[in-house]
Order: sequence, then C-alpha cells, then structure tokens
Amino acid sequence: LAHNDGRARRVDELDAAIGAWTAQRDAESALAALAKAGVPAGGIYTVEDIAKDPHYAARGVVTKTRTRNGLELDVPGVVPHLVRTPGSLRTPAPALGEHTDAVLMAAGFDAATLADLRARQVIG
Repeated sequence: LAHNDGRARRVDELDAAIGAWTAQRDAESALAALAKAGVPAGGIYTVEDIAKDPHYAARGVVTKTRTRNGLELDVPGVVPHLVRTPGSLRTPAPALGEHTDAVLMAAGFDAATLADLRARQVIG
C-alpha cells in the first residue's frame, strides 16, 4: 500500500476500512485524529459552512449584493482576487428570462421566430 498502484488494486478494501473508521467518529474528532497522526486532511464545507466562515468573508469569497427589488443577499464573490483587476459585482443578477430575446437574436433568431416560440410556450 506504499504506492498508488497497490492502493488502487485494493481500493474496495481501503474504502471499507476508511468507511468503518469514519463511521465511528464525527468530522471534528476524525480530523483531530488524522492531524495527530500527521495525515493531511480537511473537512468538506457545505454552502452554509462557507457562508458562516469568517475567513471566507474576510477574503471576499462571500460578499453582499442587492437584488433588483432591494433584497440584500450573500453571494459568491469574484475569485481570484487580482491586484490590478480585482473584479467586482457591478449589477444584480438578471431576472429569469430577462436577456432571452437579446441572446436568441444574437444567435440569429428573428423577432417573428421569437414570437412563435413564445406563443408555443417554448420560451417565456
């Protein structure tokens, strides 16, 4: 098991052993045991974990924006943060279907075709 080819041949056995070991622990105690043993490991964040993590907030990974109706939302920020061109959220997200006509017209659809698609409820 010292090399990947040996681990790959025994993947089912390893998955079962790791599953049995982790099933007996919560994430915090499993990570603590792995750290104590010198095993590189980290937790897997949920969206809620990311939204609540002060480090993520400080790095701008989560930022606030306003919707067109004024509701304030936490949303993913612009990543990576570049020094000369850091990026930013400049406008709220469009409403559902707000740009449908413009996108389809740019793709070559004419107004009559869009009207037909709308009448047949293919587009909103």
